[in-house]
Amino acid sequence: MNISLNIDSGDTEHRSRDVSAQTRINLYPERQPYSGAASEWILTCAPGTKPYLLIGSGDIRGLYKAGNGSLYVVKGRHVYEINDRSGEMTVYQRGDLLSDASPVKMTDNGTHLAIVDGMDLYLHALGSTDDIYTITKPFAAPTHIVFIGGRLVCNATSGSNEDRNKVWYSDVYNAESWGALNFFSAEAFSDPVIALAVRLGDLCVFGSDSFEIFALTGNAYNPFSRIGSAMIGIGCSAPYSVTTISDSVVFLGGSKGGENMVYMLNGYNVSPISDHTIITRLSDTKTAIGWSYAYEGHMFYVLRSGNTDTWCYDLTTAKWHRRRGLNNDYSPCAWKALYSESFNGKNVVGFLGSDYLCEISGDALTDADGKQIIRTYRSNNVLYQGKRLKHKALLVLIDSGHNAVYGSDAIAMMRFSDDGGYSWSRSFWQSFGQKALYNKALRWSSLGSSRERVFEIQISDVAYFSIIGAFVDVDIGI
Repeated sequence: MNISLNIDSGDTEHRSRDVSAQTRINLYPERQPYSGAASEWILTCAPGTKPYLLIGSGDIRGLYKAGNGSLYVVKGRHVYEINDRSGEMTVYQRGDLLSDASPVKMTDNGTHLAIVDGMDLYLHALGSTDDIYTITKPFAAPTHIVFIGGRLVCNATSGSNEDRNKVWYSDVYNAESWGALNFFSAEAFSDPVIALAVRLGDLCVFGSDSFEIFALTGNAYNPFSRIGSAMIGIGCSAPYSVTTISDSVVFLGGSKGGENMVYMLNGYNVSPISDHTIITRLSDTKTAIGWSYAYEGHMFYVLRSGNTDTWCYDLTTAKWHRRRGLNNDYSPCAWKALYSESFNGKNVVGFLGSDYLCEISGDALTDADGKQIIRTYRSNNVLYQGKRLKHKALLVLIDSGHNAVYGSDAIAMMRFSDDGGYSWSRSFWQSFGQKALYNKALRWSSLGSSRERVFEIQISDVAYFSIIGAFVDVDIGI
C-alpha cells in the first residue's frame, strides 16, 4: 500500500508528539492555485538573507520608511537616515536616543519623523540635516506612536493608572504641539494602554486585558470616538507583537484568564490564528516582537518569542512554519532577522549581531552571517488501524533545478522515529545531485517495521529546492 505523507500542513508539532510531530523549519507549504499542477501543494525554501548596507554596531531596534522616501534605522542608541539624494545610497547619523535596548516605534506626519522608545518622544525634520530633538509635552514614557487623521497619536506608560489609560494626540500636522487637553481615555476597561495600531482609518487601542477601536469624528475638539460595539475583552500580551498587515491587525493576545493566543482583527471581529500547538512552544511572550514581510506572493507575520524559534504565519495559506538560524557554536537559535521595510526595491531587514542592514532575497543561499540554513521536514505520523507496517521504501520527489548556484552534490539526510519523535534511528544519506537537476526521486529502502512512524528529511547544504511529494510504500501486518 502506498501512503502519501502530508506536505500541505504547516508546523503542527503537538506537545504529545504521538498526536502530531509535524515540523516545518525554514520550509513552508505553498499551494498551486490552478488546475493541472503535478502537485497541489509543495514545500518550498524560506529565503535567506544577505548584507545590503554597512550601517554600524549595536542591536537593531526598529526600521521605518518615511513619507519622504528615506529609511530610518535605530541601532543601539543611534538614529540613522538612509537615502539616495546624493546620487548613491548614503547613511547619515541623525543623533542618539536616551535608551539603547528596547524596541522603538516610528511614524511621520509628512514634515516630521517621530520616534518613541519608552523614555521620550523624539522628532526629526524630514529632509533636513538636523539631529533628532525632544519637546515639552504633557505626558511621559511613550512606547507606541502612530499617524492618523493628520495627527500623531501615542500612549504614556508613566504616572498613575489614570494617566496610563490616556491616549494623547498632537495638533493637526503639528508634531511639536501637544495640548494639555489633547487626550482621550480608553474607558471601557481599566487596564492601561500598552499598544496602538492603525487599520483602515481606525485607531486600535490595546490594554493588557482588552482593546477598543476608535474612529475619526472630524470634530477638532473631540477628534476620536469609540465605535460602540468595538470593545473586546481580549488584550495584548506583548506590546511589540502588534503589527498592521494590509487591512488586518495581528497580535499576541490574552485575557484575564491568561491564555496566550495569536489573534487577527478582521473588521471588528477577532479570531485566533494559532492554537495550542503553537502557544505551548512560545517562550518569553511578554517580550515577543512581531513584524511582517511580503515574498513571492506570500505575506508573513513573523513572531520572535525567546531565543529558540521564530514563528511565521503565512496569511496567504493560513499555515505556520518556523525560522531558525545558527549561533556561533552552530547550535540552533531564533532567526536573527528582525523588522522589515520595503526600500529601494528590496525587503530590507535588521540582523542581530551584524553591522549591516540586510536583505531578504531568493538569491541568498545562507543567512547574512554566512551560516548555512538547515531545513527540516518532519512528516505526519504514519499508522494504520494500530497494525504493524513493514516499510518497504520511502520516496521523496525533490526539484532543485531552479537552483543555479551550488555546484557540488547536495545531500539529504533521512531518519525516522517509531515513538512520535522522542527518539530517532541512525541517519541515512542521499545525494540529490548538482545544479539544474529536475524531478529527482530520493529513495530509501528496507526500513524495517513499526506500528507508528515519523519520517524526517533534513537538508543543510547551500541549496534551494522544492519537495513535490513524499510517499511510503508499506505492507500491512497484524
